[in-house]
Amino acid sequence: PISYAIKLVYGYLEDFVLWLPWPFIILGSFIVSTKIGGVSLGAFCAAGLFFMGSMGLWEASLATLVIITIAVVLSILFGVPVGIACARNDRIELFVRPILDTMQTIPIFVYLVPVLVLFGIGTTAAIVSTVIYASPPVIRLTNLGIRQVSREVVEASQSYGATPAQTLLKVQLPLARPSIMMGINQTIMMALANVIFVALIGSIIQQQISMSAAAAIQKRVRGLCPRGRVTASGIRALSPHRLRGAGLSRAKVQYILNLAEHFATRRLTAPALRRMPDDEVIAATTAVKGIGRWTAEMLLLFCLERPDVWPVDDLGLRKAVRLFIGSDEMPGADTLQDLAEPWRPHRSYATWYLWRSLEGPLMPGIALSAS
Repeated sequence: PISYAIKLVYGYLEDFVLWLPWPFIILGSFIVSTKIGGVSLGAFCAAGLFFMGSMGLWEASLATLVIITIAVVLSILFGVPVGIACARNDRIELFVRPILDTMQTIPIFVYLVPVLVLFGIGTTAAIVSTVIYASPPVIRLTNLGIRQVSREVVEASQSYGATPAQTLLKVQLPLARPSIMMGINQTIMMALANVIFVALIGSIIQQQISMSAAAAIQKRVRGLCPRGRVTASGIRALSPHRLRGAGLSRAKVQYILNLAEHFATRRLTAPALRRMPDDEVIAATTAVKGIGRWTAEMLLLFCLERPDVWPVDDLGLRKAVRLFIGSDEMPGADTLQDLAEPWRPHRSYATWYLWRSLEGPLMPGIALSAS
């Protein structure tokens, strides 16, 4: 019943957000964000959504948003009551504390195995495992916030005849709100941590093959996962034989499994990658067998959305530049670096436009302005 309910909610929400017109979603994001954090935050959120749509990632972005939303809501609905119970009863806290320590210490892939046994491969297992991974912060900080409420304030409310429920709802929870909101914020960040894993999987698949072949292989890999959604748990559950059947070479299957091992042992983590500058991200990811500089640069472009990435080893970019400058020969790395030097620190945008130019002619005047 739990698996069916999660799949049902996910299906309805995904269909609903994909049905909504994109201007409505961007406008709604702007209004809500402006009300919460001001005009600057609203403009930033609206611009971010518009950028994802302009890059052809609208449906994938909304699907990711639905998964993260469900996982975060379930984490809050589960974590806040448990935190309240821990704050009101020391025995419950003593029982829950080692469980939370275990949940935050072991890698997410460890408890994916029992989750997969119970819920099968697919969106449900991904959401449930994310809830387990992301719930501890909101539980701990709810407990901490309520315990930090002054005892004198609680005694004053009781002396005026407030019931325990009234004291909790009208005194303790409002005063503990900053701590609870911090816990919710940390829960959202931990739920987002799994997105990088999927991006790295896609980059490994695309190594040294054409875009059309990579698209075909990725389509078959998605077909191995329920509802066509690639998740870290889904990839880990696939056998090497099934991955080979999707068109991956034996070496790339091992690379993907090796990447999963790095995430499981925390030698590579999403929060750490997000904090690193570009050079450190490249150094950290290329230390994984099977990930070269090109793969790291694709991660910087597609997942971390860094603004100054110029992948000189990318065949598509070199072809686009050859057409762009009107050369008969494929340009070398030095030529590419010299061409892009005036575009710093926004070379990622040039990369995107040059890739798009392979689908049709560039706008008149671009070549002249570049020269």
